[in-house]
Amino acid sequence: MPTVLEFLNLLISQKGDRYVFGIEVAASNSNPDAFDCAELVQWGCGRLKLKPTMPDGSWIQAHHCFEILQPDFERAGLAAPRRALIYLFFIAIHLSPAE
Repeated sequence: MPTVLEFLNLLISQKGDRYVFGIEVAASNSNPDAFDCAELVQWGCGRLKLKPTMPDGSWIQAHHCFEILQPDFERAGLAAPRRALIYLFFIAIHLSPAE
């Protein structure tokens, strides 16, 4: 199974690519030149062949991650409303100008 570091390094390798809202990128494309935020995450997961497959769209990705991790929340005794927990999953990757 790929590590978080492998995932982040793959995404960082696309630094400098254009942002194009709604663009679709195939996981088979090893070096696309444009992404939107959700597509970058979906592409990275697809390149690493992560299962279950990451869906497109940031809100759908948040639901997807929640469904996978919900048993962990329950074991930890987290009883927050589902909507509140889903907000924790907005996926953001940020590089500071110094990096």
